[in-house]
Amino acid sequence: MIYYFGTRKYMNRNSVLLSIKPAFANLIVDGIKTVELRRKFPEAIKSKCFIYSSSPTQAIIGECFINHVEKLPLQELWKNHSENSMIGWEEFSRYFAGQDYGYALVLTKYIRYEQPIELREKVSSGRPPQSFCYIN
Repeated sequence: MIYYFGTRKYMNRNSVLLSIKPAFANLIVDGIKTVELRRKFPEAIKSKCFIYSSSPTQAIIGECFINHVEKLPLQELWKNHSENSMIGWEEFSRYFAGQDYGYALVLTKYIRYEQPIELREKVSSGRPPQSFCYIN
């Protein structure tokens, strides 16, 4: 199914699961970190996003909604989103080394679960994605 938002079309891929370090995962579900930066990500996606907090937590701790995704040259990505992505210049530079562009996932509608959810409840293999995966 394809949805149209403005002039762009979006594939219905149900939801995505993002694998994120615990410190950043907590900032997202608390609504403090409103932009997640990625080296690669589909541009045409708007969906519910489950937040998997990686080791040592190893659980889905909440959800949010991907409002939109921006593909930008790194200088512009830093200028526009460094404050809301909650990372410093050194970490940004290391993460995007060798890249010309990066992706900003602009997030909204944050929910922290009272009880974290085991990964196996959403991903049949029980293995977290390295970056993200689509889920039903």
